[in-house]
This record gives sequence, C-alpha cells and structure tokens, in this order.
Amino acid sequence: MMTTADPETNILRSAIACFAAAVGGTDSISVLPHTIAHGLPEGFARRVARNTQLVMASESHLDFVADPAAGAGSIEALTDALCERAWAEFQFIEREGGILECLAAGHLQRRIGAASDARLLRYREGGGQIVGATVYQLANERPVETLAAERRPLPTEGAAFCEKLDSLRIEEAIGASS
Repeated sequence: MMTTADPETNILRSAIACFAAAVGGTDSISVLPHTIAHGLPEGFARRVARNTQLVMASESHLDFVADPAAGAGSIEALTDALCERAWAEFQFIEREGGILECLAAGHLQRRIGAASDARLLRYREGGGQIVGATVYQLANERPVETLAAERRPLPTEGAAFCEKLDSLRIEEAIGASS
C-alpha cells in the first residue's frame, strides 16, 4: 500500500486505511509511518503515524458508531463477497491438509503469485492507477529521512519453513516509480 515515490501520499493512504479499520470496529489499529518503504522511519514520520490513529480512532469517535455504513447495500455486498471468498479459501486450505501442509507444498504461494501477476497485468494495461506513484509524481522528489538500522537474522527455532513469498512493490513492477 505504501509507495516509495512521493511518500507524503502514503499519509493519505494510511488515513483511509485507519478510517476503514475504525469504522469496521477493529480492536486495534497500528498505522505505519509514511516513509516505511524507504527504511526505518525517523521521529516525524512516526509521530504522524501515531497521531493519525489517535485522531481517527479516538478523537473522531468513529469507534462509537455501531454501523457507520448503516446497512448500505454496496458495503454489505462487498463484505459478503469478501467473506464468502475468504471462507472458500480457508476450506480449500483445509482440503490441502491445513496451512502448514499448504505452505510446505507451495500451494498458497502459487495462488498468491497468480493473483499478484493478474493485478500487475491489469495495472500495466491501464486498469488502475496508484495515486502518487503513477498520476501525480513530483519531478524532483524531496529526500526521505530514515534512521540507520542493522539487519538481524530472523529467529529459526520452532519455525516451519516453506517457499518464500517475495515482497513486490507494484509501483516498481510496473515501472511507475522514479
């Protein structure tokens, strides 16, 4: 969801995601800093992220409304479709022997890869735009400030191993980033 090009647009993306989580009745909200795609965020980016979730979830009182969409048909239809598709995927994973078997065999990774490839194809063919990365890019990006951080190996004790899913920035894959 976060772009590297014009990272200030990520503030809006985070606010929209936070709003959706708050009106959806989530128990916990964590907003990532807008510069996270560049590395370990510095203080200002962390402060903006913290304040986004505080204002959106607490000061705006979005969490006090029982059904903010008031049963809107389009929201209900989208929710039902998402739930049905998620349930079908859970059942499919169970038929494949459960999540560990599914991951070890690479089944889930292949399905995720196919969905990612289809999404990239839609973007490449003009079927969508990433605002900030593809539409309103700045000619000269301001430098992004991050903190230095050493990479540490992930713990392996008690871990199950499977085929790795590579993270992919859509903007980079379609050549939209500067």
